[in-house]
Amino acid sequence: MSSPPRRILLGLILLSGFSALIYEITWTRHLSLLFGSNMLAVGTVAATFMAGLAIGSLFFGTRADRSRNPLRLYALLEAGIALTALLFPLALNLIGSVFIPLAKSSPDGGGIITISRMALGALAVLPPTICMGGTLPVICRFLAGQQLGRLVGKLYALNTFGAVAGCLVGGFLLIPHFGMFTTQAIAIGVNLIIAIIAWRLGTTPGETTVYEDQQEAASTAAATPALLLLSGTALLGLSALAFEMLWTRLFLLFLGNTTYAFATILGVFLCGLTLGGAIYARWLANRENPTRVYAALVSSMLLYILATLPFYDRFGFLFEAIHRQAETGWWLLAGSSFLVVSLVMLVPAAFSGALFPATVALLNRGTERIGVIVGKVLFWNTLGAMLGSFLGVYAVLLFGLQDSFKAIALISLVYLGIFLWNVRTQFPRRHGIGLVMLPTLLLLVPLNWNQGLLNSGIYVYSGYYESIGGLERLLSAGQPDDVVEGIETTAAFYRTSEGYKEFRVNGKTDGGTTPGDMKTQVLLGQLPMLFRPDADTALVIGLGTGVTLRQVLDYPVKDVDCAEISPAVVAISKHFSDENENVLGSPRINLMVRDGRNLLLTGQKKYDVIISEPSNPWQTGNANLFTREFYRLAVSRLAERGIFCQWLPTYDLPTAKLQIALQTFADSFQHIRVFLLGGDMIMLGSPSPISLDIDPVESPESRSAILEHLALAGLDSPRQLFERYYFANETFVAAAAEDAPLNTDNLPHLEFTRQMGINRMTTNLRFLVNHRQQVGSKGIE
Repeated sequence: MSSPPRRILLGLILLSGFSALIYEITWTRHLSLLFGSNMLAVGTVAATFMAGLAIGSLFFGTRADRSRNPLRLYALLEAGIALTALLFPLALNLIGSVFIPLAKSSPDGGGIITISRMALGALAVLPPTICMGGTLPVICRFLAGQQLGRLVGKLYALNTFGAVAGCLVGGFLLIPHFGMFTTQAIAIGVNLIIAIIAWRLGTTPGETTVYEDQQEAASTAAATPALLLLSGTALLGLSALAFEMLWTRLFLLFLGNTTYAFATILGVFLCGLTLGGAIYARWLANRENPTRVYAALVSSMLLYILATLPFYDRFGFLFEAIHRQAETGWWLLAGSSFLVVSLVMLVPAAFSGALFPATVALLNRGTERIGVIVGKVLFWNTLGAMLGSFLGVYAVLLFGLQDSFKAIALISLVYLGIFLWNVRTQFPRRHGIGLVMLPTLLLLVPLNWNQGLLNSGIYVYSGYYESIGGLERLLSAGQPDDVVEGIETTAAFYRTSEGYKEFRVNGKTDGGTTPGDMKTQVLLGQLPMLFRPDADTALVIGLGTGVTLRQVLDYPVKDVDCAEISPAVVAISKHFSDENENVLGSPRINLMVRDGRNLLLTGQKKYDVIISEPSNPWQTGNANLFTREFYRLAVSRLAERGIFCQWLPTYDLPTAKLQIALQTFADSFQHIRVFLLGGDMIMLGSPSPISLDIDPVESPESRSAILEHLALAGLDSPRQLFERYYFANETFVAAAAEDAPLNTDNLPHLEFTRQMGINRMTTNLRFLVNHRQQVGSKGIE
């Protein structure tokens, strides 16, 4: 093939990687809304995606060598991706119609639900991902007129660089501005363009270009058992994805649980893979002894990880510095964060990226066709990565975050030792010992991360830390009393110097016993129950300190469900047993560790009161509890005269985003009552009128408990609550929202709020008060 068409083909490989990452992001988001946002459900979707890539690489790797026209086979694969992606919405509706009734018939979940997630997820994801998995082996077969290791390194780097673009452009620009469906449509258009161009570049039927398989250093490669190399490919793929999951857990403590953070971390990892593939193709492919190159890459990856591991907690100071420098420049902050994350992840990811073409080079002995070799390596590497995505999550439960890095490193180190023993005749003994001993020595270095730094929440409290003199001042005030590293999040419990308690999730405070926190937590439970004191059933989404849940029990409600997605939060709530009066021990409470939205989607119970108190709407996962689709789902699960209660922060949302939140709530609830507690807003919504003339509670015991708990909020009576905090009704909400767009699952504006650690409470309160004055008495009737 001449140079211009070859360059065009290389550009197609890059674009193919771009669209693949777009699909992975959008499909994972769609399926998490159906299957749930917990780690097991999301991990199942990711594993299914990678399983399709593995199957496709093995299947089409074999067929690529038999094809008379590999380029047109490649074109058909790209067209297949586009076609199956186009059918994805239909597949999503189909699996929803099966999964939801199945989940409703199996309320306890368990193995049936897990198996159904995998099977139904496979129905939607496997067809396109099998096609994706076949593209690299097929194009390698077509371009196999040069040294295979160099070729694979070059194509792998290009394809992965496209994935970098898909990750960053999709996560930072396309989805926030155009929504998931339009973003997916762009990816489909890209695949169709690739298919058309590749088809036209293909030779005419009947013409076959024969390429000789390139044997690379057969004399050295032959000494390395193929089974050992393929097993190693799986183990190194496992380690790479496990490390990525652990790095994600680490950096979410510094970046926050946001879509931008996930895109940054994944983008850096993919950049490293790109760099590694390119470096191998440019400088390492021609080395005389590919076995030494391979071993050095594995050892170097471990050396870098283990050498930097003791300093991971100190990156809190780097993030403090970039927040100080960025001030209000969000893009500067995002770019600087990318660079800081790169300091940890880029180099080891580059070594990992170089190992892929290095493995292909070792396996290329002239006895197998090129498509088969590339397909096998991709298959085993992706299979290992699929397992690693789970191992990286569950290792934290077994070893904790810092020791999980060591446990995963040990897997690679053991494999390196086995590999070096098998090839011990190929280079001096002292070299082999050095490659193993140096990482081993670093593995033995004890770790003692500073939990105060890790749980500082620098991404949201940077302004506060600057005002008190920096993170060092914070550290001098003490460390957390307890840290629970769960499968989803890290929860930390603190006792402040003033004697208050608080707990943090991934560094951000989500509850405590300060007067402000207690007021909000008490009123979140009391307000909706005061309007429905006769409620028989209630649902509280989010456990937190348990104080809100306890308020519901002041009333003669018979059955109270509580959905908390994070086991770590459940574990940390024990520290608030005095404040919540051991609420989880009540026979009326049914605690479920699961996604609250998914509970409403797959459950059958109707509720008189639903209280939603997730964390902030710009956090991934929590954002799903502030969309139009969630509110409409909640309305469908309210009993007659049912009330929905929503907590909304006014202190960290820009005014335009606050208007979006108000507009979305008003779109689903015809009748609204708004209570304003300074930086916290509590909104009550219902399809039925919500009268301010509340019915008195008949039981003397209930009245006494209510008054006792209202006193925790500084109130003497329910009437004083209304006098002090009642703010507005649905007329005001509609006026204040103006023409703001809706926050939807497709275009979640609130989730893509750009956080800078800026307190916006004063600005938003001024906006709300001004609008209420403009609306007049109609806004409070």
